[in-house]
This record gives sequence, structure tokens and C-alpha cells, in this order.
Amino acid sequence: MTAVIDYRPVNENEQQQAISLWEQIFPQFPSGFFSRYYSSAAPSYRFGDTLGAWCNGSLVSTVHIHRLPLCNGNETYVCGGIACVATLPEYRERGISRYLLGQAIDKMKNESYHISMLNSLRHSHYSYIGFQHCSFSRQLVIDLNENVDDASISPNCIWKTAQVDEEIINIYSKQPRPFQLNRSREHFKGWVNWNWQQDKAIVYVIPEEGYIVLSKNNDDGVCSVSEWQAKNREIEEKLLVRASYKAQQLNSKQIRLAATPIFVDQRWIEKNLGRIVTIVEDDTTMIRNINLTMDQFEKLTASYTTGEAIMWPADYF
Repeated sequence: MTAVIDYRPVNENEQQQAISLWEQIFPQFPSGFFSRYYSSAAPSYRFGDTLGAWCNGSLVSTVHIHRLPLCNGNETYVCGGIACVATLPEYRERGISRYLLGQAIDKMKNESYHISMLNSLRHSHYSYIGFQHCSFSRQLVIDLNENVDDASISPNCIWKTAQVDEEIINIYSKQPRPFQLNRSREHFKGWVNWNWQQDKAIVYVIPEEGYIVLSKNNDDGVCSVSEWQAKNREIEEKLLVRASYKAQQLNSKQIRLAATPIFVDQRWIEKNLGRIVTIVEDDTTMIRNINLTMDQFEKLTASYTTGEAIMWPADYF
């Protein structure tokens, strides 16, 4: 007898079942990662954002919609981040998650979302419902010069453990990139801060003008800049030089930038930091138009493809 699958949203008293399923399917994520979806770290969560498939009273598959407001000038676009697409092994190859994904698209259309994004290498699993691969992130890997010039940096500004505070929140909100995620204080302190702590990141702040976040990869010992915000070209130059100098102090011969700089160009980088050895194109991000005009959708995707817009690693869902 074929088991009957019941499709319905996950209720509040069933959230722990969803978390347990995600932890079982994705054991590579650290403890506490999934509980954030139902905490103050995700203040935009609403009932119905986790769609579930149930068999004999047990949760066997889910799709979660993570609501992300993107700001571009005076306009706000609501993005539905597709996350936690998880199915128990014995229930796979039955079309269950595809049905849930279809429900998620319908929900986003009805609730006036503008676009949807997800991260996956299984492009064929999502292309059938309109998602397309888009290289959103262009990570730069730089072979650092032997002696990066740090003379222009104020001795009054020091590196400290990366911890969200009002200074960083204000700089982030006042120096936006195109289609920047509108981070609430709750998201900043519960989501971004959590990711920085996991990375054991440090931050360097130029008051009111910019900040840059640096961490060292335990696998290869290379330092990575996971995020920065700068008021202008002068500040961006100072931040990138300071991070490169710090990377050398940490015995890293390379530095990775999570995005393309918005003010400085490749010529400046190679003169002041080092030779760009790799430009890594993102191969996991997929995007789907929900309720935008074609012109609006093309403008948005172009901003991400060129590197002007960025979904910083600390925001990944």
C-alpha cells in the first residue's frame, strides 16, 4: 500500500521536528545553525514559511522560505531565500520536494515576493520550476606583495574580535551597495554576529566611514575578507591595505576577497596589494523571477553578476 503524504506548513509546536530533520540531513552545519530560523535572528519569519510533507504523523521533507528585504535606493524588493530543502533518504525520488518547491513558488507569488534565490549545485533539480544559475559572487584571490605599505593607517584604529555594535550597524546602513540586504538589528546580532563568531573573525573599523571583517581559514591558512563597507574610494583603499597587512602578520601569503571592490580597480589592487591569481565565479547561486518586470529582473541580476551587489557570507541562509 502506497503511503499517503500530507502537505501542510510546520506549526510552532512542530518546529523542533523540522530542526531535527535538517540536522540529520545536513550534519556538516554547526550546532545552533538551524534553530536561528525560528529565533529572533530571523525576525521576518511567519507561520507558513516552512512547508512540510508528513507521512504517518512524521515530518519527512521540508522547504523553508527565508524572507530577505533587498534595498536599492528608495525601493525595497522582497526576496524569498529557499533553504532547508531536506528529505529523508527513504522518501526521495518520489517528487515530494519538487511538490513542496512548487508550493513555495505559489506562496511567494501570492504574497507579492519579487524574486527568489537559493544555493545549490543541483541545478537540474530547480531549473524545472524556473530557477536559473547566476554567478552572483566573484571572489578574488590575491598573492600578496612581500611588504604591503601600512604607513597610511591611523595607529588609533585597532583590530578587535568581530562583534556587531551600533557603529557597525550605522556604517552598514549608511554606505549601501546596490540591492543590499536590509539587515534589522535582530538579524545583525543574531544571524551575522553568529556567523562571525563561528569564523573567529576580527574587524577593523574607521569610525563613521567603514569597516572590514577578516578571518583565517583553518584548512589552508589563507586569510579571507568576508565583508567590508566603505564611504568612498579612499576609505576602501585603507581598509583593503589594512586587511592585507594584517593577513601578512597572520602568516598568510594570500588574501581572499568575498566580493569585487566597489571603488578600486584591478590596477590599484595589483599595485598596492598583489597579483590577482584567481577570480572564483560562484557556481551555486540560482535565482527566479517572481513578480518583477523583465527589465527590473535583468537590472537586479546584472548588479549581482558584475559584483556591484553582494550577498555577504554572513547572510547566507
